[in-house]
Amino acid sequence: YSNGVLAEQTRVKYETEQKENKLETEYQFEFISSEAKGRYTLVREIIDNVKVIKVKYNDGTNSTAFKISETKDENGEAQYKYVFNDNTQKLCNKKHFSKHRH
Repeated sequence: YSNGVLAEQTRVKYETEQKENKLETEYQFEFISSEAKGRYTLVREIIDNVKVIKVKYNDGTNSTAFKISETKDENGEAQYKYVFNDNTQKLCNKKHFSKHRH
């Protein structure tokens, strides 16, 4: 609050469901301020030991979504496949992430 007026509000919620061979956890992060509002939704699924994360964002004007799935390369190392709204794809491995961390 600022001078008795709500300046910003955030809300976080999550739920987890187990159905047969699928474990799903959904997280929602919402924010509302005097200048903007938006919602991030992340859904983490494990289906037959395959991990998938679906990410969605919407601010009322713009929205985006992409999916990240964990796979293995030819050496059995974990790699991550990103699939974007326009069906473009990108593969990243753990070495890629360690180089780009700050």
